[in-house]
Amino acid sequence: MQPTTHTAPIARTSGFTLIELVIVIVVAGIIAGISAGFITSAMEGYVAQGRRATLVDTADLALTRMTRDLRQALPNSVRVADNAGNTGQVRCQIPGQICGIEFLHVLDGGRYRAKPPGNPLAFNQSSDTFDVLGGLSNLPPPSQYRTGTGSAQCLLGNAWCLVIYNAGQPASAPVPSGKSANAYLGPGSAAASYVGNIATISAITGTPPDSVSFDNSDLDSPPYRWHFPFRSPQQRFYIVDTPVSYICDLSTGEVRRYTNYPIGAVQAVNPAAAPLNAASSALLANKVSSCAFDYQPGTSTRSGLVTLTLAITDSGETVALFQQVHVVNAP
Repeated sequence: MQPTTHTAPIARTSGFTLIELVIVIVVAGIIAGISAGFITSAMEGYVAQGRRATLVDTADLALTRMTRDLRQALPNSVRVADNAGNTGQVRCQIPGQICGIEFLHVLDGGRYRAKPPGNPLAFNQSSDTFDVLGGLSNLPPPSQYRTGTGSAQCLLGNAWCLVIYNAGQPASAPVPSGKSANAYLGPGSAAASYVGNIATISAITGTPPDSVSFDNSDLDSPPYRWHFPFRSPQQRFYIVDTPVSYICDLSTGEVRRYTNYPIGAVQAVNPAAAPLNAASSALLANKVSSCAFDYQPGTSTRSGLVTLTLAITDSGETVALFQQVHVVNAP
């Protein structure tokens, strides 16, 4: 009897056919394409939102800094101009245009003593020191006081300036009345045929500071024997440390802040020329595509109004911000 032989069945190997593999690849590609569209759109929106936020922050920071400085401006010292000779209201929109706003920055101020007892300001040749009513509270430590002698020291920025009754008039020389109430015109002289309302501070004494002295020695020819031809009705005086200019230069697409340069009768707007080319400067904003400065001086009983507009462009998107600042012009 022969043995029975059993043959085990051969297992069938399963797998993907070429057609099935192609179908899977096509379906996966379709799903990936749809998903990528959603992801790309979300990423582009995120990047665009971040770019817009950066543009807004840049413009807002620049306008906030300008606003803060303008609130420290000497009354009636704000002036606006562009490199085409326009004043008062200027707008820059084309590369190569330059717009600027300038003012005299007040470091501190107070009220002077007008009558005895004490040491009053008598507004004559022998009066070069006066008591400060209430003292001064915003000055740096005495070691950082900037004092000097001679009118040039104040105008050149080597010493602080004392200003009384700055009405901003006349706007430019000559001065028919012989009495200037415009600090930009300087202290005056016999040769200039007028006397001005600004002088170099020669000393600040007291703890806290309660006495101010100024240099009255360079006016020695009648009728130009003393500074300050006009008294302040409220007995106000101001200590000015530097002129400040904000220059919007569309040739570079930048807004810069300039300080520590000489006080001049004519507003400087060209950063490549004197006196701004030797001044201290700080970048406030770049990628600037347009800007506008407008100044309405108001009256001695109504605040002046400064309107600032700044537009910044990046990757085809533009953000424009608008700011208005009230400046006190009561001298």
